[in-house]
Amino acid sequence: MTRTEPVTTAVIVAAGRGSRLSEADGRPKPLVPVVRVPLIARVLRAAHRSGIDHVHVVVGHRGDELRAALPGLAPANCRVTVVENPRYDEPNGVSLLAATSTFEGPFALLMAD
Repeated sequence: MTRTEPVTTAVIVAAGRGSRLSEADGRPKPLVPVVRVPLIARVLRAAHRSGIDHVHVVVGHRGDELRAALPGLAPANCRVTVVENPRYDEPNGVSLLAATSTFEGPFALLMAD
């Protein structure tokens, strides 16, 4: 299949517990800063620079904190839709399934870290 139109939608999986980073300094893993910039902000910026203008962020564990932080982290002109995954303790594919019902067409799959 030859693709001629750009992919402008992404799904960012940010629902898990982030146990490999052990929730450093009490923040959920996607909000942990690296050189003062939260991990998920770096992913959002890179996606936007690549032509993504609509991101579906799948949240679960500590989702309220991520939901509150996202508006201040997304680049201008990048729409963010938050998708809740109540089954966040299951593999990442479950988070992807939660998001795919919110849009149609091709998308980029990204991790919050």
